Amino acid sequence: MGIFSQDDNEIVLENADLDCSPQGKSVTKSNVAKIDQHLSPGEKVHYISSGSRYSINGEEKQTFNVRMVLTDKRIFVKRKHKLIGNEQNTFNYKDISSVNLKSGMVFKKLALEMSATIHGIGITETQDSDEIQAIVDFVREKCGDSGQNRQNADEKSEDPIDRIEKLSELNESGVISDEEFQNKKEKLMDQI
Repeated sequence: MGIFSQDDNEIVLENADLDCSPQGKSVTKSNVAKIDQHLSPGEKVHYISSGSRYSINGEEKQTFNVRMVLTDKRIFVKRKHKLIGNEQNTFNYKDISSVNLKSGMVFKKLALEMSATIHGIGITETQDSDEIQAIVDFVREKCGDSGQNRQNADEKSEDPIDRIEKLSELNESGVISDEEFQNKKEKLMDQI
């Protein structure tokens, strides 16, 4: 190890629990130490991903680095800005109504849809594609059926025409794909 870096065996984590499965390759003591202070005691860290992009409802936010941590309890996101410092977001699995992976030519983004917003979290292009899919599957599993039931209830309580208009805006801004838009639109047209 270099002069200024610690060996993983020397690092003591105050909060994070690394004894869990599944677990991604990026979950090392040195990576978890960077966010340990933001975790609750005993919180199990399953995956860590980093990237450089973050969006809310399709609008890109100025960020330098985005670190996403998936635990047994939540998704924690820390964003570093070039000028204004750090911002943090916590997403409880119970609040997530849908999860999608957006793949562009260069970047991949995990899209988390909640009642009023969609957060797009950049995933590094160097991360193994199997692990990226494992992250998506893990979030979907943690959200469980309650997320899908909540999404169905939200869709039924809102006017289908209004919902189609919102979906069209999300499609035009690139948050959801043409295929996803058409599938959801068809379901909503059946409610009219």
